[in-house]
Amino acid sequence: KHKGDNMGERFQLKIAGEDLNKGIKDFLLQIMEKSEINNIVLPLFIPSINNVYPTLIKKKELLEDARPVAPVLPVSTATMVSRITKFAPSPERILVFLKPCELRTLLELTKFKQATLDNLILVSYDCMGAYKTEFYEEALSSGKTIDADYISKNLLKGEQDENIRDACKLCENFFPTNFADIGIGFIGADGGMLIEANTDKGKEILANLGLEKTEAKERDEKLEKMSVERKGKWEKIKEETKKEVMGIEGLTKYFSKCIDCHNCMGQCPICFCKECFWESPTFEFTPLNFLGWAERKGAVKLPTDTIFFHLGRLSHMSTSCIGCGLCSDACPKEIKVYELFHLVSDETQAAFDYKPGRDLEEEAPLVTFKEDELKEMG
Repeated sequence: KHKGDNMGERFQLKIAGEDLNKGIKDFLLQIMEKSEINNIVLPLFIPSINNVYPTLIKKKELLEDARPVAPVLPVSTATMVSRITKFAPSPERILVFLKPCELRTLLELTKFKQATLDNLILVSYDCMGAYKTEFYEEALSSGKTIDADYISKNLLKGEQDENIRDACKLCENFFPTNFADIGIGFIGADGGMLIEANTDKGKEILANLGLEKTEAKERDEKLEKMSVERKGKWEKIKEETKKEVMGIEGLTKYFSKCIDCHNCMGQCPICFCKECFWESPTFEFTPLNFLGWAERKGAVKLPTDTIFFHLGRLSHMSTSCIGCGLCSDACPKEIKVYELFHLVSDETQAAFDYKPGRDLEEEAPLVTFKEDELKEMG
């Protein structure tokens, strides 16, 4: 369902000027003070690395360096929340600020018991995409006003510039889902912010803030139109990718530059196995193994099993692939990992009538068995 089909309560919040980061910080601080929350996870500027990373903040004065809508995605905040809450719920309340893709990822990780939502307040927002980490860092280093430019040209106008990551340009779910306790919208907000309470927890928090209610029906029409446009762009790229990877020869060429570094797997927020098959003794070979393969084939490409690795990953996680694109960002050889994984995930998710990050009660296919499913496959 589109977000507007199950609307929560909406409120209008004006922002002084175009300093959206300050406006959001003030709003989040207001929530923390009114609801007695002492912890927050959100993007923070780290001077030592001249970039922005998700950070668990206890001292509120450190929020001065927070950049909630920083257009960069170095790691998934959902992965970081998983590390904090995987083995036990937080004993204290934590406000977590996430991009929409991170929000959907956290939902999937919760289904796989990799995160605990108790005592978490989830806040998400309309995201017009992110730049690659290196691009963002270079812009900061050269003194460019990249955050302000992104806010004025991308967020507040609902547009994207050419330097936005490819995965972001094709994202159809760039707005908060109903899984967020509180959603922050800029599209259809007339230069301000639309605050939406989607859960009982969110409604309880916003009830203390005295915000002005609104309907903002044009927002849903704009979101629908933008989603359809992006879907059309993806369908074209999807067909191009299909042709590119067709057959074993196409697939071999597609991954010909793969160096088996496993960076894509390391950054994938859905890959969370404690003991990974692809890094197990199964792939520790003796000289006789290599010499035998070379004898049989005449030659053996090194490293081995690169296509096997990607196909294996696809079989494990394509039903829950969020399409965040972190796999492509992590590839040192700039292989278009995202496009292929998104292509396959589209097909597998359609086969199971499943959308990752849609509903916490919707069981993931990987942990579900139905006797009557996939009969047409024999």
